[in-house]
Amino acid sequence: MKQILNKLAVSFIFAGVAGSASAAGTALIPLPAFGEDAGIHGLLNASVAYNDNIYLSETNEDADTIFTISPGLEFTNGDEARSKFNLRFVENILFYMDETDNNRALENIDFTFTHGGEGQKLKLTVAGGFHHNQSASARDSYTKGTMTRSYNYYAKGILSYKVGEKTSLRSGLNWSGTTYQNSEAKYYYNDRQQYSIPLYLYYAVTEKLNAGLSAEYRYVDLATSERNRAAGETAGTEQVWFFGLSAEGNAWEKLSLNGRIGVTTSDYSDRTIDNLDGRDTLGMSITADYQATEKLSTALTLNRDFELGSAGEGIIATGATLSANYRIDDFWSANASLGYRLDDYQSSAREDDIYKMTVGASYAINEWASAYANYSLAIDESNQEGSDYTNNIVTVGISLRY
Repeated sequence: MKQILNKLAVSFIFAGVAGSASAAGTALIPLPAFGEDAGIHGLLNASVAYNDNIYLSETNEDADTIFTISPGLEFTNGDEARSKFNLRFVENILFYMDETDNNRALENIDFTFTHGGEGQKLKLTVAGGFHHNQSASARDSYTKGTMTRSYNYYAKGILSYKVGEKTSLRSGLNWSGTTYQNSEAKYYYNDRQQYSIPLYLYYAVTEKLNAGLSAEYRYVDLATSERNRAAGETAGTEQVWFFGLSAEGNAWEKLSLNGRIGVTTSDYSDRTIDNLDGRDTLGMSITADYQATEKLSTALTLNRDFELGSAGEGIIATGATLSANYRIDDFWSANASLGYRLDDYQSSAREDDIYKMTVGASYAINEWASAYANYSLAIDESNQEGSDYTNNIVTVGISLRY
């Protein structure tokens, strides 16, 4: 607790210094040696949220009010036409009014490097980061009433190359890893590493729309949890292959597409925690954006894929989300979304129907500060006893970038 309070005090001092710097309309620390627009910006987000079911329980719901202070720094350099680099560090400092054991300081760091602008033959994207997360478990009855804390890492490198006038290739390597930190999670859950190699072959159907073939190989290595070890079980590995069609760009004047659809195949090795074997299913990841009017933008996202739960459960997850953003004027904007997800557990009869809704509004106070308010509702209707929940969250806050 003392460490968290010390970090909170530093964040308020930092906010005051950065606020003074912003009055001059410059970055907190300009770095002209790196470029005309290069500099270090200060970030600060402060919010208060009322959550009526912090542990996502079916009965005996625990409500709490959570205060979050998120100071950070962001280094930017470059421009969209050539090379661009971004490095961001944010620390989320959480204070629970009642469940004070959940108070935490959670570190997050992300970087992105892009090279190549519009019309160039070669484009490169490199990204990576670390996120310290804390969340309630919605899937597992044996960890209800606790928070799950984990370290999450990721890195990727994607290279796009224009082979001919209308043909292009894209491929790379993605990696992610999760290690669970608190004792309950370490006992029940499987640490993991995941690698994937995507491949896209595109042909320019029109000046603004590319279509073609897509393939991907994914490998997931699950560590044996303490519970698995005590039962003499191993979680093993999962391999997933995808083959299908893909598209990206503007299909019509106001409609843009980005995604793929095809056949996904899974297989498992050295796995004794259940009787799961290989199987095929329809796989897709599609986003369609439609600019209905100058002020109203909408998006529809569809997805279906194999997933592995925290305890290594094989799941086929199918989801759809419809979202909209409306810019009322130069200061006010509003947003809303509706989502549905079906989690079909492959080694049992369990199915979860998860419904989500969000509505929100934001107000631009000036060029470096904005205020916002959001409401979210999540409902899980599961056929497994003890896994249903309803969760309402109301959040208000202010965000600054200077």
